[in-house]
Amino acid sequence: ALVWNHRTESVDLSIGATYFHANAVPTSTPFASLRRSDSISGGVSATFRDTWSLGLSATYDGLSKAVDVPGRATPATKPFGVVAST
Repeated sequence: ALVWNHRTESVDLSIGATYFHANAVPTSTPFASLRRSDSISGGVSATFRDTWSLGLSATYDGLSKAVDVPGRATPATKPFGVVAST
């Protein structure tokens, strides 16, 4: 994770980013060894004159190695998400 903070009289600004990686432990299922999770998250938040706070963050999981398992009703997906707050 990386975080950067900057402060002035009128604005407090924070920017951060993280990277996550994990491998599934192989099991007796032939597809278990092909699962891997990689995601990147980032965000920015600002507070103006100690009164208003705004924030935005996003996560992208499209780097993950997902496998379509035969017989599964839905295919593997590569999700992402965005959140904003005030």
